[in-house]
Amino acid sequence: MAQARRNIADQDQMKREEAEANRKAKEARDNYGKTSISKIDKQRLSDADYTDFEEID
Repeated sequence: MAQARRNIADQDQMKREEAEANRKAKEARDNYGKTSISKIDKQRLSDADYTDFEEID
């Protein structure tokens, strides 16, 4: 009985992973050739990642 439960749990996990992979593949096909601009995450912002430039006259 325990083996059957593990098998069902494994199948459910595999189905979820497959559905997620299919969703990501479809999203990649839909966005092929498009450009996306992501926002700068204020929490992960560090001086090494981002430099603030000043305009000099």
